[in-house]
Amino acid sequence: VGMGPRMLRHFTIRLPLTSGYGKLSNGGTLPKLPWGRRWVRLRDGGKIHCYLGDYIGNSLFYFGDLDAKVSWVVKHSLEPGDTFLDIGANVGILSILGSKCVGKDGRVLSVEPNPEIADMLEESLASNGCDNVTVGRYALGEEEGELPLTVPARNLGGARLGSAGDEGGVMVPVRTLRSVLDEEKIGTPRMVKLDVEGFEVPVLKGILERWQESPPDVILFELLGHQEVHQSEVGDILAGLGYRFFRLPRNWFKVELMPDRPGIDWREVSHDVVAVQPGTAACQRLGVGDLK
Repeated sequence: VGMGPRMLRHFTIRLPLTSGYGKLSNGGTLPKLPWGRRWVRLRDGGKIHCYLGDYIGNSLFYFGDLDAKVSWVVKHSLEPGDTFLDIGANVGILSILGSKCVGKDGRVLSVEPNPEIADMLEESLASNGCDNVTVGRYALGEEEGELPLTVPARNLGGARLGSAGDEGGVMVPVRTLRSVLDEEKIGTPRMVKLDVEGFEVPVLKGILERWQESPPDVILFELLGHQEVHQSEVGDILAGLGYRFFRLPRNWFKVELMPDRPGIDWREVSHDVVAVQPGTAACQRLGVGDLK
């Protein structure tokens, strides 16, 4: 990495921004970075192994985080002793943060099916002393099996599961979340981050029966495109479990949860959705009231 980007990083990592890391790092505002593996420092301390030249790696280099408003939700949802599921963990940004939040008496399950990225994830967790994190090197779905995983160039976080019989990609094992939680002896988590590039519904169907009785307090997921939560299948499933929905708007200098309402073109506002169970402690910590 040249002197210019290194000097800029001393400035950018101190900016009090709550959004825009990815756009600034990858949209031509900041200098391009050479492709290759590198350890970079995180904004909250510690270090992480990533690919520079990749969308996520560029954001980590310049800002020490990928999305400050998402990190804020994790910090305000978890307490010492909690369990956190990081599904679609990539190199482990939120797994490392979650590990700190839940402490030695808590637990994190970090799921990443891409074999190369899972290697880097394990290296980063070890480097940060995250002994309370278990890594699952598989995808999650509605049933056990194997599916192809396609990884786009220069955006390792955009990996997508295909269908049986699809050509290309690397074959990865698929587990149901129900079987994984049984195997790991994990009960109901406090929070779930679900970043699976359109595969949310199969993941939820693999645990739905259990969560009908005891759902997590908070589920954070992406809803890409112009979809409204209540017109999506994932929204229907979570609404059936009693969740209320909030968006995380792209504000430069503050974090706020905006109640999801129909009739708004969310493409220009937010694709991050926070589903919250009414009456839980997370309601107050996230600043949304008790929702009853």
